[in-house]
Amino acid sequence: MASGWTGALEPRPLHEALGAAIVDLARAAGARLAARDAASGFLTLSSTQRTTLASEGEHFTDRCGAMLEAWDVVAAAPTGQAMARVGRIAATQEERVLLALLVAGELERAIGKALRFCAAPDGRLSVGALLDLASSSPLSRQRLAGLLHPAAALRGQGLLEVDRPGAAAASSLITVTAPVLAAVRGEPVGPPDVVDALAHRPEPGAAALLDRCGLRGCHPGGVTVLSGPRPRTLALAHLALLARGRAAWMVAGAPAATTSGWWRTWASHATLADVALVVAVEGAPLDQVTVIARTIARATDATIVLLTDASAPAVDGESLTVVPCAPVVEALLTHRAEATGLVRRVLDALAGTS
Repeated sequence: MASGWTGALEPRPLHEALGAAIVDLARAAGARLAARDAASGFLTLSSTQRTTLASEGEHFTDRCGAMLEAWDVVAAAPTGQAMARVGRIAATQEERVLLALLVAGELERAIGKALRFCAAPDGRLSVGALLDLASSSPLSRQRLAGLLHPAAALRGQGLLEVDRPGAAAASSLITVTAPVLAAVRGEPVGPPDVVDALAHRPEPGAAALLDRCGLRGCHPGGVTVLSGPRPRTLALAHLALLARGRAAWMVAGAPAATTSGWWRTWASHATLADVALVVAVEGAPLDQVTVIARTIARATDATIVLLTDASAPAVDGESLTVVPCAPVVEALLTHRAEATGLVRRVLDALAGTS
């Protein structure tokens, strides 16, 4: 057991069993591939080395099972909510094995060194190497390649990144994103950049009051547009989050709000962190931003709120809710006496902007 300085410098990982199972799986996968490459003449190894590697590689299937079992244990624990969210995206065993093989090198340096024979010079794996590690069957590798398509869950919802757009070519380099690594380690999933964080406990009765006054939306997979002056849209965003007990990341003046890659990165991080994404898009073309945000929200199951000073008609749809501030603020203020706690304080502040 670690103690003293050793204990301080080497803290026990929160998801230690899962990390160990992932590393063991990658070790068996690397051994199996090295033995296969040696048999094909791609690697020069002694007969003793081949025998040792082949023996280690025979444990691949068992270690897949151990890793999947450890994943389920973590996902069912209170500390494993982020891992459970990753598992809802990577829903099949094959997807989880691919993720685990990519994560392993980020967990332990020795795995990266062991896989140097099939990795790029910078240590990253190519798509072809990943598929070789995952399966010894050409037909199976072709099927697994389909899981790496841009429209498939692993890439479409931001768990993996490939260095070239389009279908995953064997020579393309592939990595897991930071939220996946954080989830595996049991660390909080953070935003891609500096943001203002909004966190609220549910306020009793707030949801019914806000729904009655026309402030709906703020649900996973959908976009809510709040239209009006910033003091009002920001206040309504706070109220909507209060009503639903949601935390949020607030991104002001998004520099790339019309770029789908920017949206996908932020939305996937927010989904795995279980927070809403509130983005101020004043000055950006609202129609274009809304189309991109709706596409990304559907793909990543993110909760996205847009704050705009552009006028927009009210919409109450399944994937899009547009809320012009003026009538909602007016309705809320008439019911101010019914509100309590932080909701009442936000409404009092809103009254000062009228």
